[in-house]
Amino acid sequence: RRTRRASDVRIAAGPGKDPSGIRLAFTGASQTFGVGVEVDSHRFVDRIHRDIVASFGGRGRVDTLNFSIPGTRSTVLVEKYEDQWIKAKPDILVINLSFNDSCSEELSASLRRYLRLNEAASIRTLFVTEPSAPATAWQHRSVEAKRDVMRDIAAESGLPLVDRKSVVEGKGV
Repeated sequence: RRTRRASDVRIAAGPGKDPSGIRLAFTGASQTFGVGVEVDSHRFVDRIHRDIVASFGGRGRVDTLNFSIPGTRSTVLVEKYEDQWIKAKPDILVINLSFNDSCSEELSASLRRYLRLNEAASIRTLFVTEPSAPATAWQHRSVEAKRDVMRDIAAESGLPLVDRKSVVEGKGV
């Protein structure tokens, strides 16, 4: 089954879910949406979907929902998640954010809101940092500070974190 983007999904309260399967949801902005990737199957969301399908070995359905909107800040995304997307009842929410927020405090507040919502709904959370190639030293410091926010919140909350910047640089997960 292919992944579906937020614009493709109509969420009603309690959509059918395969009890023997897993429902993944991703939230983020341009990178999560797949901007700049010419072939959908090369988007990182689709790649993770395929890896999980392979690991399930046909033992259950894997639903993957892509709740991402290019160019959007975390405050808007977490509001949409709380108002609409959480109704899809994912088992795991993968949060891939950092680049579009104006400051670290904004990102921190949004991430903590996601965690409160997910804890109340028994949804597991995975943080994924966004790789980037900022053009200026100022942009580099700003993006690194936001990645540090994700790392710090993940560490204090005992959450797994995938550092895509390290993966892209060949340093592993």
